[in-house]
Amino acid sequence: MICYSENTVTLKKSEPIVEEVNLCQITLGKSVVAADPCYDDGVWCAEFDIAMKEGTYEVHAVRGGITSSWTNEEGEEEFFDWGSRVARLRVIRTGETVEHWEGYNALGVDTARMSIWDAEHYEGAKNGAREWSEQRHVTERGEYWWAADEHGCWTDTGFGDGSYFCYRGFNAEGEPVSLSVVFLYNDDIEGEIHIDDEQLLPFIDGPASLWDFSEK
Repeated sequence: MICYSENTVTLKKSEPIVEEVNLCQITLGKSVVAADPCYDDGVWCAEFDIAMKEGTYEVHAVRGGITSSWTNEEGEEEFFDWGSRVARLRVIRTGETVEHWEGYNALGVDTARMSIWDAEHYEGAKNGAREWSEQRHVTERGEYWWAADEHGCWTDTGFGDGSYFCYRGFNAEGEPVSLSVVFLYNDDIEGEIHIDDEQLLPFIDGPASLWDFSEK
């Protein structure tokens, strides 16, 4: 079962999502935005003032292809290719180690994208890196699933629109040095989920192999 917030898609079989890629570096200040990049300041289902330790952050995404099969009501096996999907977007301050995580909030998505941006530069990127490009979507096809500038980055989100959990990570000194937004979980997750559900904790910063459940 691949879950995103309150919504679930149940898959009988799936190819794994196994790759975590380092997309870029961005510079974040003491106030950070986590939001669908189409949202302007003040939208209720986004966060526009997350306290973070300023500095250079590495941007990572877990991404890969998903195919599935299931049995329909007539007992026939059907197949579907979900294509490449982003399972998690995570930023961590360069040289830092996260000692513990705390659930921050559920974030809404309306354009199948999620961004993490320096708050002072978020508005200025509205007609720049935050903006979705129809031309790049056509010319680059499956390669256009993220974009960034010096102060922020967005990626595609799991199965698209919905609500996704955001977590904040702290170093040994109690300073906030990482954010993680999780879009997909593997089929070990059971029942209704909430942000502090212990079943979800490994997916906040665990290895990409967590999404490899093709052998389960």
